[in-house]
Amino acid sequence: MYYRTEIDADVNYYALVLDNQYVGYTAYKVTPDYLYLSKIYITSEYRNKGLMREVFAWFDELSEKYGVKQHLRVNQGNTQAISVYQYLGFVLLTEEITDIGDGYQMVDYVFEKE
Repeated sequence: MYYRTEIDADVNYYALVLDNQYVGYTAYKVTPDYLYLSKIYITSEYRNKGLMREVFAWFDELSEKYGVKQHLRVNQGNTQAISVYQYLGFVLLTEEITDIGDGYQMVDYVFEKE
């Protein structure tokens, strides 16, 4: 299982629960230089209700606790998520291109928040 490999590599996974209802999940990893936000997902019926803002407020607290910046990667085509991240104070740091085989590439943006 993919998540088991990540957990073994010190990635912290959390289920997001509201009123005893599973509404999504998130994951992060603390590195010496930054808090890497690995997964951020809220089910469609719970989007646009302020939950993402609460998750990112928690990430802000963690970032302050560990004294590091926040980093995340997002596919360049995910314009909705990019807009949310920029609204929350993330700035574009770099572009990463990963060869995923058979002539395909994954093009992600790396964002950072102080």
